[in-house]
Amino acid sequence: MTLTVKNSKIYKIKSRSGGIGRRAGLKIRWTLKSVRVRIPPPALKKEENVIKKDFVESISEKTGLNKTVVKKVIDEFLESLKQAFIEGKRVELRNFGVFVVKRRKPKIGRNPKTGEIYNIPERTKIIFKQSKIFKKMEKE
Repeated sequence: MTLTVKNSKIYKIKSRSGGIGRRAGLKIRWTLKSVRVRIPPPALKKEENVIKKDFVESISEKTGLNKTVVKKVIDEFLESLKQAFIEGKRVELRNFGVFVVKRRKPKIGRNPKTGEIYNIPERTKIIFKQSKIFKKMEKE
């Protein structure tokens, strides 16, 4: 058997049998001439979610303010953010990103199983576009 690596994802092994199979989370496809194994990307670590309480504690420690005061400030910020979304405004936070409210047009849908046609109503969607600083951090 010989092994060759391409793009650090696909491996070729010379083999005499043929078919498709799965072994240990790897998708394997082989023919009479070669075997291809596609290795899945490494699983991301499941980290704990960050909740509002974590923000309150962090800001309280950094600023020295009382946790109840910090919690009120965060609650008021979130309330004003929510009100801006209700009014359909664009919210821009420098060096963080932009929140935009977009309206999705109503459309006609179809249940593929029964073939039943139904109307999908207009919806609003909040879209976040990150700043260039975050994009640079991802590349590093």
